[in-house]
Formats: sequence, structure tokens, C-alpha cells
Amino acid sequence: MSLVDFDVGVARLLGDRDSQMDRFDINHNFFHDRGYSLFLLYDGHGNGHYSKHAKKHLADYILNDPSFLKVNYQEAIVNGFKKEDKVLHDLYGSHRGGTTATVALFFKQKNQFYIANVGDSTAVLGSKIGSKSTAIHLTYDDKLDKVDERIRLKDARAQVRKGRVIRAGVSVNMTRALGDFEFKAPQTETGKDWLSPIPHVCAVDLIPFQDEFLIMASDGLWNVYDEQTVVDAVSEGLDLGYDVHQIADALASAAVNATSMSDNVTLMIFKQLFPQYEEFEELRGKYTPKTRADLIYCDEPPHKWVDHDWLCNLPEQELFNVINTPDIGFEIYFNRLKALSMIKSIFSGSGADHDLSEVEASAEKQVKAKFDQFKSSDKQQRLEELFFRNVKRNKTKGISVKEDIRIINIVKKS
Repeated sequence: MSLVDFDVGVARLLGDRDSQMDRFDINHNFFHDRGYSLFLLYDGHGNGHYSKHAKKHLADYILNDPSFLKVNYQEAIVNGFKKEDKVLHDLYGSHRGGTTATVALFFKQKNQFYIANVGDSTAVLGSKIGSKSTAIHLTYDDKLDKVDERIRLKDARAQVRKGRVIRAGVSVNMTRALGDFEFKAPQTETGKDWLSPIPHVCAVDLIPFQDEFLIMASDGLWNVYDEQTVVDAVSEGLDLGYDVHQIADALASAAVNATSMSDNVTLMIFKQLFPQYEEFEELRGKYTPKTRADLIYCDEPPHKWVDHDWLCNLPEQELFNVINTPDIGFEIYFNRLKALSMIKSIFSGSGADHDLSEVEASAEKQVKAKFDQFKSSDKQQRLEELFFRNVKRNKTKGISVKEDIRIINIVKKS
């Protein structure tokens, strides 16, 4: 199944700011000849040089990287970001400012695309099962509420205060960006990058008849509306017969009019991610809906909706919700066994020489005994401390099967 020449709607508004630092770049004119399209979104801060330069050059750096010709798209994207950051340093290294960057790379003959980003310009997929469109967060927003980003900053001995990275009287509210060289080596006191130019990259398998549209937008939109609200608005607009250009204009206008201190807003909507030919329409009624699990392949800690790493990556608030459920022993016991089951399936499909039956049986017994022991309310605090310590210990870069096994071992020993 292949992509078609899909519709793209774009809106860009100044808001209440003095200058427009948002930029976007559409590389779609060679879609039919070369078989791919590249879309890029930037949200500059400090000054507009960084987003302006990235708009002109980042796409070329990615597409012309030797790894791109070798079909190593993830490496090509990372190399492109690195080169752009180096060129920006050579040109503007003495100037303050920087930019976010979010990239979507589509292919004509594949039902897969790549999404990559530094900063907080978010990409969201609108996926429909039945009559309900669901927002699926694709980018990894580089903020200090991410445990792995806090770990990286701690290792770099960065100065952090009130959710911001601080140096020499300047602060930023993100942990990765192009530019912002006062937060990067060699200018930092520790000789390490506090802000990283290395993007998070994910390959996303699209699901036919479910994945309807992709939204990429600067935080001028997301600071006003949550992701599900935006997806609902796009879905309803499409159902009413509006095109993506009209919907993008309406959402951007609503965002800048929602507050008296509105930010720049740039919004891109991609519609018709799959062909609408009759032969595919005939399959619609026969197609079994799929879940998103195992259809996103990331170079960083997986997102919370990836099933086999669900336990490792619970956000703290969700972890509290699980811990505070009335039937506390059963809930955590059930989810721990769910993780074990996923680990078994990974090993059985990989050909790895591991026998988990003994580990699983022991872990089941140990986990149930442990959480039954702490069920009483007077030991609630001890349970929370134990569980947080174990989970946080495993929130490291590149959560893998090895890390999942560590969870089991920790449980066995606790």
C-alpha cells in the first residue's frame, strides 16, 4: 500500500508578537520523481536568524547526506541536524537565540514515515477507529518534565531552575534545539552540551483506514489547545466538507484570538495518507482495526503507548493514579504481569537464547506477595517509595529488553 499526492494545509499567523519567527518548508515537488517528500517546521526564539537559515538549508543537508542514499534515513536525519547546528554556530555563534525543528519524511511506496524533532513543535497523528478520532502524540517534546532529559542534564552538570535551563542570565524552557550556543560546549562551564542538537527520530507504520491525518504545529497552538481538541476539530471539519487549508486557517485564528498575549502560530495538516482507489475501498469492511503498539520504532525511550515498555515509561502522574487505585495490589500485579508477558513475546520472536519461564514464575510469586504485603493503608507510603524507586531506576535512555529484565530482577530482590 502506498502514499498518494496527499493534501497539505498550512496556516501561519503573527499573533501578538512583534516579529514572526515561525518558519515552514515543504519539499514535495519531486514526490512523483524521487518517491519521497520532506516537510519541516521551525519555531525560532531569541532572533529569527536561526529558523530562517534552517528553513533554507536543513532539508538539503538531510536529503544530500550519504546515509540517505544508503536508505539509512534515521542516520541521515541526525546528520542533517548536526550539520545545520554546526553551520549555525559558524554563522551566528556569538548571537543569542535558536529554533525548534520538526521533520516529517514521507515515502511514495511505503506506508511508513519518519518523524524527528528537537524542541517542542509537536506532531500528532489523527487515527480513527469507528467514529472516534484519537490523538496520537508522535514527537518527543524536549522539556524538563522528561525523566531521561533530566538525567542527561544532570550528567552534563547543567544549571536548572523552575523548569528552565539557566546560564549567564539567560534561560530556555526546552532541552534540545538548534542554536542556543551559550548552552552548548565549549561555552558551558562543564564542557558539555546542556542543550542538544541531536533529534529524537521515530519510524511510524501507518494503519490503513485508521490513520487519517497528521498535524504539525508550533507551541503557539499547543499552548492554547490540547492535542485531542485539535484532532477533534480537524476530524469534524473534514466530516463537514472543509478542506485542510480552511481548517488550518480556522485553528490558527482561534489560537491567536484566544489570548491577548498570543504567540506566533504555524500549523500544517496532512490529509489523505492512504490511496482512495476502489480496490482499497473494497478492503475497508474486511480490515481488522489494529492498535498502535509495536508500530512505532524510536531511537529514544518509547512513548507511553508502546505496550511492552508501558511499565518502564509511566509518567509520574499516571503512576500515582495506578498506585492510588482502590484495588492496589491487583492493579500493579496485573500490569507487572502484562510487562512480563510482553517481554516473553519479544524473546520468543527474536531467537534470543533466554528461558524466562523460571524468572516469570518467580517474579509472579514475588510480585504478588510483595504488593499483597503492602496493601494496608498504613504501609501505603512505603509502597509508593519502593515502586517509584524501581521505576525511576529504569527510566534511562534506550529502554530495551535488557532494561526490562532489570525490572524483573529488582522486583525479585525487593
